[in-house]
Amino acid sequence: MTSTLPAQPSTAPVAMVNLVNTIGLQPAAQSVDSQYQFGLTIGEPYGGWEVADGIYIPKVERNAQIFQMVSGPVFGWLREDYVLPFECFTYRGGDDYLTVHQRIWGLVNAVEQAVRADPTLGNVVVEAVPESSPVTYGWNETGRVATATVNVKCFAVI
Repeated sequence: MTSTLPAQPSTAPVAMVNLVNTIGLQPAAQSVDSQYQFGLTIGEPYGGWEVADGIYIPKVERNAQIFQMVSGPVFGWLREDYVLPFECFTYRGGDDYLTVHQRIWGLVNAVEQAVRADPTLGNVVVEAVPESSPVTYGWNETGRVATATVNVKCFAVI
């Protein structure tokens, strides 16, 4: 009888949790105005999520390929690359463009600082890099809004 080790799982789920926990500790993520609440979650915010500032990860874009040939399903045979797209948003009633501008960049900074604090995301990945951060400004019915997507590119060997 031949025994085999189970295949190593994806690092993405643990990396997501570790990064979300670290983001929550960043001063830039904390609500600066008691009138406006901050939310942080994995997955799309649920319907009753009524916060003015938030960060969430709606999906993971993952690719895997053979890294090296080894005998059996052991550590180190698969290269895993994925992007964690952190969606940031902020809202302020009225025409307070400056606060919206400062707050969206504060949220982007919170994600980037969390990655910089530990680019291995708790020794889960080889490297994590905040790759891009497109920011969009706009209006809704009652005030100013801004959104940003901070794409954190991760590389791991499993």
